[in-house]
Amino acid sequence: MADELLNMAGATQAVERAATTFEAGKSKMFNAEGKPIYAAEHQAALMKPVMEQLQTAVGNAVVMARVNTSSAIGRREMLQNEDPARGLTPEELGAASMRAAFVKEDVERLAFPELTARIRAAVAGNDRAGLFLLKRYGEQKVEHFFQLQRAGRADPMASAGLTEAGDELRKLDAALYPAKLKGMADMERIIARANELRSYAERTLGAADGSASQQAANFAKMVHDLH
Repeated sequence: MADELLNMAGATQAVERAATTFEAGKSKMFNAEGKPIYAAEHQAALMKPVMEQLQTAVGNAVVMARVNTSSAIGRREMLQNEDPARGLTPEELGAASMRAAFVKEDVERLAFPELTARIRAAVAGNDRAGLFLLKRYGEQKVEHFFQLQRAGRADPMASAGLTEAGDELRKLDAALYPAKLKGMADMERIIARANELRSYAERTLGAADGSASQQAANFAKMVHDLH
């Protein structure tokens, strides 16, 4: 992640430098009264190199933003779909395998408040194999209840403690998969920074070539026409 953020910071600085050069060149095209010094054709020729420099910096920034966004989305999806068992050590997986049938049966018979208590006890005891199984079969239990509810066959009394149990199950991700959650958070940061870079680069070019002003004028006209 550090490389992507560093590269995007560099791309931002390149756009800033090119924009500063463009504005400095543009200021030389007018006298103290704000009137053009050169004929339009000659002024365009003088500004062409600095405009191309800005267009190149913006183009590079936009491409980088798109590539980083696409890559981060792909990596985020890989993390989301990652086998939950990868969060356990071989020893923990072995323990989970031996206890799976027992925990599954236990979870199925527990009421939701009892499931919540069982989860909290496993968290307190740092029982990662137990937490892995409680999360797996607890989520299945919750989903099964919702299926019955949608079919109109759920016992209303059985829903007691459902929300609290669901909250505890969701919290288990932090205990079981800290590396996965950090990776996903890192991808979100890259996506957000890439969006910022692309927006900044496009705004900067729009302000320089006048397209932003034209878009604003078009929008204002459209709003006026609606009335």
